[in-house]
Amino acid sequence: MRSHVVYSSSSGDSVEGTKFYKDKLIWNLQNTPADVIAFAQRLLEGKVYQHVKFGITTGVKWRFFVCFSSATCMKPHCLEWGRMYIVYARWGCECGQLEKDLIKTFGDNKKVQNILRGGEQAQPETPSYVYILANDLDEVVNFGMYWMRKRAKARRNN
Repeated sequence: MRSHVVYSSSSGDSVEGTKFYKDKLIWNLQNTPADVIAFAQRLLEGKVYQHVKFGITTGVKWRFFVCFSSATCMKPHCLEWGRMYIVYARWGCECGQLEKDLIKTFGDNKKVQNILRGGEQAQPETPSYVYILANDLDEVVNFGMYWMRKRAKARRNN
């Protein structure tokens, strides 16, 4: 991967093979699994991001901005994460294996927020994307305060 710097562009411009969407989704699909692991290592070793999470999806914008399921307690990542790096695109099984490899390799790092082993959402006959979610310290504090206020309001209403 050429760079892990987040550029701002609300127009969806391409910069060095990376496409951006509304300053939140950062695309670079010209990667090998080794590139993705090296990129994840740079994110985790750096001082910018306090929390990181690995995942796979078949619908990137849907997963970040829309996804909600009361049955599985899934909610859009934009409610808890500042940015999503989309780093790999292949058929589901390949993406599922890469997600497992990332979690296995970096799961002991205190910044990694994954709970499960990974690969649960892999669908063999479906094009999928591997992504890395990241929050800097300000986002960790802001999202934490948002959810504390939301829980307090829910308690008051009950």
